[in-house]
Amino acid sequence: MCYYTSLITDTAALEERLGRQMHGEARGQLPIPRTRAFARPWWPVISAEAPRVISWKQWGLIPEWAEHPDAFLERTPTFHTASETAYEEPAFQSAASAGRRCLIPVTSFVEWQHREAEGDAEPEKVPYEIRMRHEAIFCLGGIYEGDTYSILTRPAQAVLATINNKDKRQPVIIPKAFKGDWLNPALSAADVHRFCENREVVDLVAVELVKDVV
Repeated sequence: MCYYTSLITDTAALEERLGRQMHGEARGQLPIPRTRAFARPWWPVISAEAPRVISWKQWGLIPEWAEHPDAFLERTPTFHTASETAYEEPAFQSAASAGRRCLIPVTSFVEWQHREAEGDAEPEKVPYEIRMRHEAIFCLGGIYEGDTYSILTRPAQAVLATINNKDKRQPVIIPKAFKGDWLNPALSAADVHRFCENREVVDLVAVELVKDVV
């Protein structure tokens, strides 16, 4: 789930939306079209260590103890992780426990629906682009280690539960009003779980895509 994201905007619009300036070396370039996690794109994020600026980090969290990043990612994909177990999983435990949380701005992400196809043993996988109805740019919640990050996931709600009908998971979406709270390094594990388990339903729009374009 959530292996494709996009950020269709320019730097000025992103800075205005997030209320922060781009800082440091630009590792990537905006806009970012729909991009697959396994391409390991660099992405603009806001991190707990530098909450007043936008910096760049690479998708796919690499823990500090991993000696060979490429081999580690091939063996243990860390592009997203369940928020319920992030504090226990070896790859994510250090980042989660140290409060290294980040905001990952996107304009959309992709989820897949499994549909039974008559005469086929395997269900058909149909991609949907997910956007927020009233906000062009919105933020996913993540954790990071150094210059790498992972997207946190939670049980799917509302429309996403019907689309991601196999795993019934979705990314953690941080409401605009709470983005500062999410970056507070003093949050306890219980506070973080409450953020991730928020029952407020986000107003999302799902658009079916042609499989060949994903």
